[in-house]
Amino acid sequence: MIEQAEGRTDAGDRGTLRVDDRVITRIASTVATSVAGVVPRESMLTKVTGRGFPRISAHVDGGHIRIDADLAVTWPASVVAVAEQVRADIASKVGEYTGMTVDRVDVTIKSLVPASSDGPDELTGRVR
Repeated sequence: MIEQAEGRTDAGDRGTLRVDDRVITRIASTVATSVAGVVPRESMLTKVTGRGFPRISAHVDGGHIRIDADLAVTWPASVVAVAEQVRADIASKVGEYTGMTVDRVDVTIKSLVPASSDGPDELTGRVR
């Protein structure tokens, strides 16, 4: 057992920790793209608009977090199964990494991407 040196304050009494929303969105984005069936998607305008997939937003209120995730999923994956897995993984990992409570994760599938396609890319219009 480690004893605290005399005159030192407990770590919890020295200050506060704030985790920025951007950190939470980065964690959630990384977790989402690690789920089988979720694909990162970018268009030619993504660099200007920042509107590729996944799109994650987070709202922190005290020690509680709400997350919205808009995703692109490969076809023919089960969108229900992918959404459920993303929801569970984001809630688990964001809670684990931040020490906060994830109250809600809303997942919306915004795009279906063929697993392999010789046709035009849905976001760029280019043929692969």
